[in-house]
Amino acid sequence: MSQVAQLSRNFSTKEAEEDLQRVVDQLLVRYFQTLGGVSPAANMYTSVIQTVEKPLLESVLRYAQGNQVRAASILGINRNTLRKKINVLGIDLTNISAL
Repeated sequence: MSQVAQLSRNFSTKEAEEDLQRVVDQLLVRYFQTLGGVSPAANMYTSVIQTVEKPLLESVLRYAQGNQVRAASILGINRNTLRKKINVLGIDLTNISAL
């Protein structure tokens, strides 16, 4: 891959990550606004992670066209960890289709 193509690819990845962070931030701001001054539950971190984890895994699996080894690599986790999460979260692999 040429240096220009590599720089372009890295720039696009950086922009995509910034876009994702911006969207998450906007959703969290809206979440706090809907609380109307009431404190969120003490386990907010766990709640957010659990809310995001299933759609994250499903999206990556779709992107990897159901290839669990590739999906695990993209996620930076072991394939066995991915497999366990698929089972625990009840992800139906028959509904995973390519983007």
